Amino acid sequence: MAMKEFMTKIKGSGVARPNKYQVTVFPPIATGGPAAPRDLAMMAESVTFPGQNHRAGTDMLRHGPQREVVQGMTYGPFSMTFICTEGMPEKKFFEEWQEFIVNKETWEPKFYNQYVGTIVLEALNVAEQTTYTCTIHEAYPKTINSQDFSYGATGAYQTISVEITYRWWESETTPVAGTTGSPSGVTGAASSWTNPNGNPTPTIRSTGSPVQPGSASTPTATSAQPSPATPNPADQAAGF
Repeated sequence: MAMKEFMTKIKGSGVARPNKYQVTVFPPIATGGPAAPRDLAMMAESVTFPGQNHRAGTDMLRHGPQREVVQGMTYGPFSMTFICTEGMPEKKFFEEWQEFIVNKETWEPKFYNQYVGTIVLEALNVAEQTTYTCTIHEAYPKTINSQDFSYGATGAYQTISVEITYRWWESETTPVAGTTGSPSGVTGAASSWTNPNGNPTPTIRSTGSPVQPGSASTPTATSAQPSPATPNPADQAAGF
């Protein structure tokens, strides 16, 4: 790509900036969970947008170079760090969520669909407009990390880091009017967000469902099918 094209691309669509983001936490209020502090989103000092991974196994039934065959999708936990105000209501919120999950008198946990919530992470542009949304489903605070206090930390402020576990996430890109170079395949604005707190029971997606995250129906085949892979001569000779 020529330098002129590169500069045109950057000027037209801009670059994503790691200091432009927004965090919104939707705890399971409908089932009796704690309410998030009013300014919790404002106090989010840092957040890690989660990744995803294909779980794969080695195909040992064929001769020649081995293939890694996809068996499913896995997701790992991610962390959020919040600045603590006096009294640390930010930490107390996650403590109450954990205590809602496990009763400290009987040490019995609630049912899964009673304590999971939803977390929405948004990437913003320089105009504070949402350009990318990551919606994390069936989330809850698994670990509240320890905090360090020190007489030598004069002028510093306290933070709380929380590790979030969840089932799966889906993302959506929102084109911004007046920009060029939007990702291919993106048409129209993203659908409006519905607060899941009004649902008495969060929807739990079946593992065997053929419906993909974010779609309303089973995906249909298209005419543009990928070309079949070239057979391995060693496999053909062996009768596979």
